[in-house]
Amino acid sequence: MFINKINKRTRWEDGRGTKFPHNERDDKSQKMNSHLRNFLVRRIHRSEMRATWNKVYVVGGAAITKTDLFNNLKKFVENFLPIHYQVDGLGKNSYFYLDDASAAASISRINFNESSWHLPGVSVQVSTVKPSIYLDYSVKDKIKSVILLKCYNRAEKSLNLWRLHTDPELVDCGHCALCHPDVMAYVLWIIGTDLRYLKALNLGNNGLSKTNILKNLAYRAPRLQYLNLSENQFSDMKALRSIKGLPIKEISLKGNVVCDTFKTEEDYHRVLLDFFPKLEVIDGKWVAWVRPLGFYVEPDPRFPVWLGDIVDPMKGTEIAMKFLDRFYKIYDGPAEGSRLALSQDYHEAATFVLSAAYYRQSELEPRGASLSSYTPIALQERHDPSAITFHLTKCYKTEIAFDLTGSFNEPQTEGIPWRHFHRKCVLARFETGVIIVQDELHVTNAKTNADPGWMPS
Repeated sequence: MFINKINKRTRWEDGRGTKFPHNERDDKSQKMNSHLRNFLVRRIHRSEMRATWNKVYVVGGAAITKTDLFNNLKKFVENFLPIHYQVDGLGKNSYFYLDDASAAASISRINFNESSWHLPGVSVQVSTVKPSIYLDYSVKDKIKSVILLKCYNRAEKSLNLWRLHTDPELVDCGHCALCHPDVMAYVLWIIGTDLRYLKALNLGNNGLSKTNILKNLAYRAPRLQYLNLSENQFSDMKALRSIKGLPIKEISLKGNVVCDTFKTEEDYHRVLLDFFPKLEVIDGKWVAWVRPLGFYVEPDPRFPVWLGDIVDPMKGTEIAMKFLDRFYKIYDGPAEGSRLALSQDYHEAATFVLSAAYYRQSELEPRGASLSSYTPIALQERHDPSAITFHLTKCYKTEIAFDLTGSFNEPQTEGIPWRHFHRKCVLARFETGVIIVQDELHVTNAKTNADPGWMPS
């Protein structure tokens, strides 16, 4: 609108209808506006060039096979991925499309007279042309089958649409990229119809740039928590206005122009938090003022980076059970002071909470400032594995949480030696193993008629 108004009037009239030319100052102003207009047009044109595709026209390409043509081009081009190969209507030439600007530039620099080019009489021309889109029923069926059968993970409720148009079943269907509004609208319709409980969505590397490209996402996926928009072409935050308020916990915008428009990382995070108040991780990093894992310690850079990917619960259970087997073998060890080794299983910034419904000797003897420097001195205990119930509550790549309920025996205790306990643990996963970052233990007498005794204030 601003560009159209710049040259809207070249003359003005007085009240009697007489036309007067501009004075010299007006001419300079008009000239400056003209330069400004050209600058804006060039800027818009460059933005469009980044968002468009390249058509590779092969002169004489119909006389050779597609395999021979692609094998020769692969010698000159890295990451060569042709899309929608076709023979033109005359039956002499052929063409295909590329969505990689560097690959298109490499093809345009080929010297077809060199000995390394083994297709005489065949040459290639590159131009910036957007592929045609034909969203008929057959193309829609292919897109839907690829999304539901290949891209959707039902166990994790996650949908991976990274560079969707490069799927082998879609490369010959024309312009099926998500940057086209019609394709995105149809994909969002699929999400709202068949994937209503979607939690994680990956839209990375799809050339998204339009401000209204995500306008129906909040309605179609109201439970979305993890969103990947990396390696796209967003130049501002306007596209996020339509999904403002979603319960997003993790978002990634790496590789977009908008990331470079903020002076500091704090400003960048603050704007995203205005859109999504529940954000915990941005571009793979914890938000500076969000405390990791939900307990009151200062953020530690040695904590693993949150990835937001859900792990198979069976695998998480296996990891937790191996840890607990080792933990309780030491915990119930016969030798005095054997529990000292357990202090190494706690992170130095971890928390341990103990509550008991009767008088109980202190679990820990302080020997330093952190939990890992405390010495366990509790009474001798014997846990009954057959009476322990295990429940996995969280299972991510970097965090496992579980509940334990069961009973144990205190052989040295007079009177009633059996106790009931409920334990909640959070384990942080590293490449070398796991470590406890939060541990809550509540102990009560196993008998219903037991004297409540001392209760903590």
